[in-house]
Amino acid sequence: MLATMESAAVDRGGAERSMAARRQRKTRWPAPWDKLAPEEMQEILRQARRERVARGKIIMHEDEPAASVIGLIEGIAVQFRDGGQQGRQILALRFPGDFLVLAQEGRAAACGVEAVTPARIWRMPQKEFWRSVEDCPALRRIVLMQALRDIDAEREQIVLLREPSAVVRLGRLLILLAGRDKSAATGRRILLHLSRRDIAAFLGLQIETVSRAFTQLRVAGIIDLPRRREVAIRSLERLATLAGVPSGIGPGRCGVG
Repeated sequence: MLATMESAAVDRGGAERSMAARRQRKTRWPAPWDKLAPEEMQEILRQARRERVARGKIIMHEDEPAASVIGLIEGIAVQFRDGGQQGRQILALRFPGDFLVLAQEGRAAACGVEAVTPARIWRMPQKEFWRSVEDCPALRRIVLMQALRDIDAEREQIVLLREPSAVVRLGRLLILLAGRDKSAATGRRILLHLSRRDIAAFLGLQIETVSRAFTQLRVAGIIDLPRRREVAIRSLERLATLAGVPSGIGPGRCGVG
């Protein structure tokens, strides 16, 4: 009887590992998650719940207790706070591989999170996630790198919002999107998943000012606007110079990491 029970336990363990491996093959994990060893990824998959999220869905309300750590697999999301009569303020853009909610256990979320495109996310209960962080050096590095990117992003956002030129602010955002949104950037064409209202909320501008800035960049021959939600960059070098980004397109520049 004991031998039978032990054999059944081994079979269940093997089945769980096999199922986790199949789930890992189905999901294309973005960097830096794709650098985890298979056994580390399987342990995370065993504890994390994945789900699809519709565009416009609130993933986390601001000040809601953060019962889980949440990460983004596919799509784009924004972190925001309600500004009352002034409207909401978009604090950060989040791309595949980023954490959406990374709060200390027992703390409320510092901001709300909304999917601005159809997205896939993962959730893991706080206790299980932080236990995995203690056990997995590679996961600790991912958390550390996210924290460092967030610090850099907050510093760059302060600089961005102090920039007096709306055209320069918009140029920085276009460079950011071209560098990080791999699903939308094809060559030098960018599909704008953000509405004009969201762009204004991120750049600290009025919607009308954002529209005028787009027009100024088009008239200057730096971009074309073939459709309302599409931007074709005609001169990447001029856009990068305008935005103050000498190296041009690249992740982690001009905004969130």
